[in-house]
Amino acid sequence: MNRTGVALAADSAVTFGMANSQKIRHSALKLFMLSKYQPVGVMVYNNASLLGVPMEMIIKQFRHQLGRKAFGKLQEYGEALVSYLDENKVLFPKGVQDRYFLHLVKREYEQIRDDVNKEYVNLGKYGDTESQAGLVEEVINNRLKFWRSQQNADYFNVHASDVVDRISGRVNEVLHDVFHVNSWPVDDKGVKMLCEIANHIIEKDHFPLDGLSGLVIAGFGEEEHFPVVQQIEIGGVYADRLKFRSLAIDAVTEANPSDVMAFAYKDMVEQFLVGGSRSFVGYLEDATAFIREMPLRVLEAAVPDLGGEEKAQVAEVLRRVGADSAADFKRSVRLGFEQRWRKIVDAVEALTISELAQVASTLVNLSSFEQQMSLDSETVGGPVDVAVISKGDGFIWIDRKHYFRKELNDHFFRNYYDKENKFVEEKEEGWEEDSKDDE
Repeated sequence: MNRTGVALAADSAVTFGMANSQKIRHSALKLFMLSKYQPVGVMVYNNASLLGVPMEMIIKQFRHQLGRKAFGKLQEYGEALVSYLDENKVLFPKGVQDRYFLHLVKREYEQIRDDVNKEYVNLGKYGDTESQAGLVEEVINNRLKFWRSQQNADYFNVHASDVVDRISGRVNEVLHDVFHVNSWPVDDKGVKMLCEIANHIIEKDHFPLDGLSGLVIAGFGEEEHFPVVQQIEIGGVYADRLKFRSLAIDAVTEANPSDVMAFAYKDMVEQFLVGGSRSFVGYLEDATAFIREMPLRVLEAAVPDLGGEEKAQVAEVLRRVGADSAADFKRSVRLGFEQRWRKIVDAVEALTISELAQVASTLVNLSSFEQQMSLDSETVGGPVDVAVISKGDGFIWIDRKHYFRKELNDHFFRNYYDKENKFVEEKEEGWEEDSKDDE
């Protein structure tokens, strides 16, 4: 995005979990107009549904309810959408809430069980019941430590114990199916720890990927002249309350005239923007440690007979030189990353609205191409939907897939604004009648 507007691009890949396998389809809709009348759009990432309800349907129902309403700030559109979800008891009845919570609990328990399997194979203690019990408890305890280390979701005012205690019988059934049916013994202590993990799924500020639906709302409020982007992550519905967190809002300003953002699968985009992958950054840390320690290794290997006090003095000098060299190396590499990022962002500042669309589309296709050239699952792929939003022209589609042929469905396009237009016509007719009465 830059002062001209914001370009949004989304692929069509969506992953469905089926038993122990996954299937990827390339037909999902992830980019929508949030309002038919205001310059605001929304993208969906990670889960394309919320508790089994397609986000496409949710957004279109909200859009219908929103009608011609406009807000002064872009952030208010996100707040209105969250309120719509939080107050909608019809879409997310209690039984559905419980079923999807139990699904998250089961996936968490299955991950623990898989970790137990891996550790058990590595240890090679087949048939040793005592080792089995100790190993299960150790892996459960390690996972519990991870959950305890997460911050509390203080913004979510729901008592997790109320939910877990109410369906404790079904939680125990999940526990039995995952562990005991697979011959992994879980004692009372282990059961207690697993129940605590179930509580943490609700009360901690950590959203398991299976339950995470991300929203990216972009465009302009009536009072805003430059584009704004708001990111919201939804972690489920518990006790009739929506668990969500609003992340930092990005805006084009005089001090920040352009920006490029990636969501969900970010690796390839970030690698292009800064010139290095996350794994490369990990190697950078290894290289820094190598440079810092190498002088001391050379001292040990080259001058083994050096006296104690003299050796300590030389070692101190070499340690200081090694630390300085390592810091200089790390600083220069990071400076190179920053300079590359700054050049690209500066180039984005000068792009026209159509060029912004081309850049956004290219970055998504770049991520798709990278996955095609690897043996990993192609979680990015299919047709790319592209839209641009400007203050003057509003939401404009550049590329858009349809599941139907336009020439066979004229009625869809005729009726697209029908209800709202009818409402406006009625208001105008009423105004004319009022004017006649005044005369």
